[in-house]
Amino acid sequence: DLLVPVFLVIREESDVFWCFDNLVNRSPFSKVQYCSLYHQLAFLREVLGLLHPEIYTYLSTTEDALTLTCCHRWFLLLFKREFCAKDLLLVWDAILAAPSPFFQVFISAAMISLYFPPLISQHISATDLLIKTHQHLALHYSLGPVVKQARQLYQDVLKLPQVPCSLIPLVGLPGNTRAGLPGNVLQSCPLDGQEEWDTFRNPNFSCVECQKNGSCRMKREYFQLGIT
Repeated sequence: DLLVPVFLVIREESDVFWCFDNLVNRSPFSKVQYCSLYHQLAFLREVLGLLHPEIYTYLSTTEDALTLTCCHRWFLLLFKREFCAKDLLLVWDAILAAPSPFFQVFISAAMISLYFPPLISQHISATDLLIKTHQHLALHYSLGPVVKQARQLYQDVLKLPQVPCSLIPLVGLPGNTRAGLPGNVLQSCPLDGQEEWDTFRNPNFSCVECQKNGSCRMKREYFQLGIT
């Protein structure tokens, strides 16, 4: 699934091999090596709880829907089966260029916030939610609204009066940028020809452990993992 989009752009087999090797081992996508599916789903649940509590509340009261089984494929295949080939490459561009080290979480949150409310209004079960998501929504997501909504959700998290420290790996610490690039190297990523990413980020992180001990486990683990 992940190799096909590379073949669409590069036809020479040897070049495809090395590009694919870089994609899975040295690009921001390789962060899955230390950010498991479980952690990405945890980030997604927390973002939904903060920004779309009505969706989170519904999912938490509907069987095992809060496990977000319908989103597993999104993370594992990087939306390969959710968008057409042309749109998928643009989704990958957005993920690679976004300031968030795990922008796929915001892409997923955007898809849920835009497309789940009509399904939720039907009061369907978690199983039916999974079926409808995979069978009826796959390849029907609209690229522009999804990416713009993801960008807005990212900014909304940064603007929260207090950002939970558990989201530090998701948004990064002030002054840091993704993939180890210094601030003067990070380039903006045009989304619609006019709007660009905001490179200034200064979220107000807060947690009980910080207040009690003056030390935060999440911040320590953040630097130990080398997430910059």
